[in-house]
Amino acid sequence: MKHWLTSIKNPLLIFGFFSFAALIILAPLTDNKMIVANSPIFDYLSAIIQAKAALSEGQFPLRDTLINNDGFRYPLFQFYSPSTYMMAAFIYKWMTPNNPYEAYKILLWIALVCGGIYMYRLTNLLLRSKRTALLSGCIYLFSPFYLIVIDQLNSLNQGVALGVLPAVLFYTLKFYSTPSSIKNFLAMNISWYLLITIHLITFFYSSFTLFIILSLITCTNRKIKNLCFTLISYLSACLLAIWYLAPLAMLSKYFYMSSSALGLSISHLYGIPLLSLLSFTSNYLPGPSYHQASQILPSMGAPIIFGVGACAYLLLNGKIEKSTQTQWIFISLIVSLILFILIWSPIHILERLTHNPILDQHKWCLLSQLSWMGAIFTAWIISYLTDHKISYIHILIGMILIISSSSSWLPPVNTDVKSVTQFLKASDRNFLKIPYLIDAKRHPEYILHSAVLNENETILASASLKKCVNNKNVLVCKIPTTKQINLIELPVLYFPELLYVTINGKESPYTSVLRAGYVIAAITPTSPGNVNEVKVEFRGLQWANHLSIAAWVFLLIAFIFYLSKKVMNNA
Repeated sequence: MKHWLTSIKNPLLIFGFFSFAALIILAPLTDNKMIVANSPIFDYLSAIIQAKAALSEGQFPLRDTLINNDGFRYPLFQFYSPSTYMMAAFIYKWMTPNNPYEAYKILLWIALVCGGIYMYRLTNLLLRSKRTALLSGCIYLFSPFYLIVIDQLNSLNQGVALGVLPAVLFYTLKFYSTPSSIKNFLAMNISWYLLITIHLITFFYSSFTLFIILSLITCTNRKIKNLCFTLISYLSACLLAIWYLAPLAMLSKYFYMSSSALGLSISHLYGIPLLSLLSFTSNYLPGPSYHQASQILPSMGAPIIFGVGACAYLLLNGKIEKSTQTQWIFISLIVSLILFILIWSPIHILERLTHNPILDQHKWCLLSQLSWMGAIFTAWIISYLTDHKISYIHILIGMILIISSSSSWLPPVNTDVKSVTQFLKASDRNFLKIPYLIDAKRHPEYILHSAVLNENETILASASLKKCVNNKNVLVCKIPTTKQINLIELPVLYFPELLYVTINGKESPYTSVLRAGYVIAAITPTSPGNVNEVKVEFRGLQWANHLSIAAWVFLLIAFIFYLSKKVMNNA
């Protein structure tokens, strides 16, 4: 046992430790062939299947895919977590080609291991205690919020984002402390890019939390230059993802998703009950299924509540000497109080501040920030109570208490299951047909051309679909026309400035038509009376694409410079 303790620096042991913890968390999803019926997992599997198809077409990054039953190409990945599905598609294509559910679980396992390792590194960076950092990683992984996301909501994107979050925090704080480090600059950019393109809500709340913490720290240490460089690096990461962010910023308010009720209804209507947030056991609203987000009442969990309370008591009563550590803990406690009020308050503070109802509906996701801060608070208190002498007994007892205190958030046994094989054989695997489409009822200004049923003047989308084939991610249509035809409806969803359309080899403008509930693209034939060859490709915003490419080229140059400098130093 002594040898194990002295070898705790061994990366393989750290990896094995958190790999085992990740397997415990994923235990409710052990069966590779059966999934709880009506589980959100089926939606994610549909997206993974479509992502694999898009990857096979050569798309990089992923942008659009084919809606199975309707024939339209749908830019799901342009607007929804492209990095998650890129990683899942790679796993599904090369590691688990016969079962997307295995790819789903492998990706979650990787995220959990990554989250544990980087939570360990983050805590060690701040507290300088490797043994305490092990417990911190466990507290984070077994926090009620993370367990709810993985095992109750089955949210792939948010689960992966929570695994990436500690890496984002670690490299951001490292770069803040040493802004001259090219290595930290590169790592911070990549980690923030991943978080942006995996889960936007977690990205927004992490940005908000870190900005407040670093600003308050800068007020005390006067390192304004460090803060400025960190903000520049953050903006650089946003430029890497501008190809994804810009179309969302431009069009999201016109989508169906902007008017739909998302997130926890209980938190949106009344705020999360205080007793639930401070509960040591799980609480649910009455209902027929535990897979509905509106039925789950999240909590901070016993270890985090203990850590926050003990830290507040010791610091407010002056029982701890002032140091850089205690200064960081005190600032984080202030930020934690702000976040707690935002989560609990029924006044809808976030909606009033941001004028964004979706952020307010998802305010329970701020628990992701309380989870990592609470894990560090508890680790700090354990280190203090043991006089900075953590033994293997403390680690063992701590792990048992952490896991047992979180057991009530694991899902109950559900015998209503569905076969993965049955799902794969089903013809209808459409995924999210509505959220990222333009809502024509609320925004009729996007209907630029009146729908015409006269087939002598208009070729309907249903007719042009029969003349089209998909050549990788390009829709190629050879449509014969008469001289009376003045409009060709395309089996393509309409998005302004995001489509690249050519007719007979020349770029063509396109308009929009409402047909069968969809806002679709339409064109005017350039050669009436002849066959018109139409090609349509979803490219996104060109200026945003160019900015992203420029940012990635700059990052590549910085990486080459870093490698050459390292080689010269080692020579």
